[in-house]
Amino acid sequence: MTEAPTRNRKIDLLRGISILLVLFHHFNIAYRLEDTFLSRVFGWEAVRAVARNGNYGVTMFFVISGYLITANATRRWSELGHVDVRVFYGLRIARIVPCLLLLLAVVNALAMAGIAE
Repeated sequence: MTEAPTRNRKIDLLRGISILLVLFHHFNIAYRLEDTFLSRVFGWEAVRAVARNGNYGVTMFFVISGYLITANATRRWSELGHVDVRVFYGLRIARIVPCLLLLLAVVNALAMAGIAE
């Protein structure tokens, strides 16, 4: 088996920024960040501009994920034309479904305990 590639810190940084943009956007919707430390330091106009455009973090994350999935597929099969679709989707499902099932179990447990809304 081939050695796993090293992580690209610049890609990880972009992923982190995109996640923070989305979180910032959601926090502004829920809590209005006008009267916060961030607004006092950077000014409300700057904070509002970043928060209002935080939805672009989702787009950034999708583009980065597409790049990483494609890079992984080309590393595994050397060309996109050689990708075994069954194996590709089998690997994707094996990676995503366990996390999804764990999330569903936790959310259901919280709901049954009366903790989640």
